[in-house]
Amino acid sequence: MAATELANRKKAMVQELNNFISMKKERSTDLDARRELVAGGSPSKAPQTINDMSAQQLMERGRKDMKAQDESLIRAQRIVESTIEVGTKTAETLQAQGEQMDRVLDTLEEIRFDMKKAGQVIRDITRGLATDKCIMMLLMVVVVIIVVIIGCKIAGVGKVSVPQPNFGVSPPPPPPLSPGRRLHFVAGDRPPLNY
Repeated sequence: MAATELANRKKAMVQELNNFISMKKERSTDLDARRELVAGGSPSKAPQTINDMSAQQLMERGRKDMKAQDESLIRAQRIVESTIEVGTKTAETLQAQGEQMDRVLDTLEEIRFDMKKAGQVIRDITRGLATDKCIMMLLMVVVVIIVVIIGCKIAGVGKVSVPQPNFGVSPPPPPPLSPGRRLHFVAGDRPPLNY
């Protein structure tokens, strides 16, 4: 309810303001007419209707109207020329901005291509690093094995004599048996199993 009441009051105030404005206009026209009368002239300089005018007055009025129309046409022509000029400048600006947008798009494409290329380079570098790490680990294992073997040789651990092959030479005869040892089986027989 408060909103409708406020709207009604607003309409009433606007109407009252319009009434005051119209009254002011009427008073100012009356005041102007009184000033003309006091100045010694008639309330209007030209007759109200065309029928009351003389030929000379009609000619003057026609010339004034034509001059006013010519001035209006000149103003309209100037407005059209300025509008065309503004339109031309706007078109040039739009064309320049379009070219700038094309350059921006080209730059974005170059950046996208460079980013893709950089991604490939990073992948290659990470692959290389992974390969390098694997090779380093393998080398470390080999070095550790070599160090262990050298350490074992120095410490004398695990001395194993490896028989050298005799190519075309008969094997050496077995060492002689000690006198306290005897054979319990004959060659070709199975030895007794004692577990």
